[in-house]
Amino acid sequence: MTIAVSLVASFPSRPWRNGRGMTREIAAGEGWRVSLADIDADGEFSTFLGLKRSLALASAGRLTLTGLSPAAVTLEARGDIVRFDGSETVSACCHGQSLRAFNLMARAGIRAGLALHDRAFALPAGARFVLLPLAGVWSVEGASRSVSPDWIAMGGGDGRSLFLRPDGHASACLAACVFQTT
Repeated sequence: MTIAVSLVASFPSRPWRNGRGMTREIAAGEGWRVSLADIDADGEFSTFLGLKRSLALASAGRLTLTGLSPAAVTLEARGDIVRFDGSETVSACCHGQSLRAFNLMARAGIRAGLALHDRAFALPAGARFVLLPLAGVWSVEGASRSVSPDWIAMGGGDGRSLFLRPDGHASACLAACVFQTT
């Protein structure tokens, strides 16, 4: 399995469809996408009909999302995650701070998930993955180097599990996993 390790800054940044933020597409496939968004101001998110969304706070600060069913949600710590339907009209309040959000979007019928890990974990066999460390240094089995904040590791899709472990205390890593349908 080939595991790519890249600086976040190496992914091109482009404006959101609605012009209210910037995003870096990290990985995409048929019916799914993983991206990292910089949110500098309050505003409405673009809608994505037919997609389920998972969004994690990837920086310090607070992010309040309104328009969610059944109620608004405030993400208050790095790694806090909210899941919602991409067809919902969602507005974001940054509480006066610039923020970063890690996003996983997948079409219904595609098994996908976003999780926060603070200790050693295994990625399941067959999963395509994108890892975003939030704190600490992480050893990724099969990678040419460890990853830390401001780095991304991605790969997978083959038939074996992959193990990751933090190289110390106070570690946190977001993992987006997608299982392609055949």
